[in-house]
Amino acid sequence: MTSTDTLLRLLTAPWLTRAVHAAVRAGVFDELHTTPHTPATLATTLGLHPDPLHRLLRTAADLGLLHEHPDGTYTPTPTGELLAADTPGSLRPLALFYDSEPLRRAWDHLDHTLHTATPADEHAHGTAFYQHTATDPHHHELFTAAMAAGSTAAHALADTLDFTATRSITDIGGGNGALLAALLDRHPHLTAVLLDLPHVLNTPHPALTPHLDTGRCTTAPGDFFTHIPAGSDTYLLCRVLHNWTDDQCHRILTHCRAALGETGRLLIIERVINPDTDPTLPLAFDMHMMAITGGRERTTAHYTALLHPHHLHLTAATPLPAGLTALTATPH
Repeated sequence: MTSTDTLLRLLTAPWLTRAVHAAVRAGVFDELHTTPHTPATLATTLGLHPDPLHRLLRTAADLGLLHEHPDGTYTPTPTGELLAADTPGSLRPLALFYDSEPLRRAWDHLDHTLHTATPADEHAHGTAFYQHTATDPHHHELFTAAMAAGSTAAHALADTLDFTATRSITDIGGGNGALLAALLDRHPHLTAVLLDLPHVLNTPHPALTPHLDTGRCTTAPGDFFTHIPAGSDTYLLCRVLHNWTDDQCHRILTHCRAALGETGRLLIIERVINPDTDPTLPLAFDMHMMAITGGRERTTAHYTALLHPHHLHLTAATPLPAGLTALTATPH
């Protein structure tokens, strides 16, 4: 492949991404998830025009999202199945959120970030990301569903890390509790606390509801910038620190350290930038955080430096799916 070919593939990649988003919104993957279709029968089912739909399907097949069979029907590949709503661990909510109008508008202002080192999202909307998301019910719903999407990493965390000595875990900024639900399902001896802002806790994940009903999990309305309740032996920050600047992270970690005492442990789940592994996903998310919240992805050395003033020491780094890493920190 020539340099021109490589560059053209990069420059046209957004067109293909938008095509995938259009297929998700049209219900292509949801319908093909249950029933093989030709372009003509799928067009009739979804109320679409068969010619542009056929062209979309063959593009999705070239991208590895669909199989085209000799009889002219299409079915999803394992990757394409992740874009169907009924697939366990579906990433459809992420696709809808990443293609939402507020995020697209923010990325249109990336030049502003490059000139000012302030989030493009804040410039585009006039308020910080979490403020305008909290006041837009539709976007808040998309955001909450997107953050809970993809149970693969949650179950991998539950299955990979050692929780035998853990009795209680607090998920700091844990959203609707999808991750806690996976941990409680896998480890019946655990109890848990879900800490987040009051409006976030209003709609718990359906998988967490049985644990709330039995009392194995309780909710703690609060703000991790002001207080984190003590009482658990393990505290979890999953995709939290990457949302914030170093100064803001220090405020969060100050409260984490106070809650931990001298015997607790802190689990930090993030996409760590590691030159020894494929850095594409962490670097892409680093750009995303830069544009949307002003946060960043970090190297292991950066996390070590971030934790040091709080007398926390990194003791392990465990790879997880989706480019994530579980960092274990303990007091020293």
